[in-house]
Amino acid sequence: MKITKRQLRRIIKEEKARLRLVESVDVQDMMDLERAVRNMYGHMTTATDVDQVYADTGEPVSKDSRVMHDRAVKFITSEVMDIIKQVQKL
Repeated sequence: MKITKRQLRRIIKEEKARLRLVESVDVQDMMDLERAVRNMYGHMTTATDVDQVYADTGEPVSKDSRVMHDRAVKFITSEVMDIIKQVQKL
């Protein structure tokens, strides 16, 4: 695949911007966030022998790994977005 000089310049510019953002974040905060997300994801994607239902809908919790993954990603993303919205209001 060939890319143009213009595309390459855009890619480099985007990567530099991303790196500047990453450098502005405290390493410990990133490690804490990663640990929290991994914990939540792990709990939400570990099947149990007990039949469960979702508290908000009453529907059965799927034991299919793909469904568990999708629900976990949706929930975690939603929670992070809600926190960001709260922070923006401050």
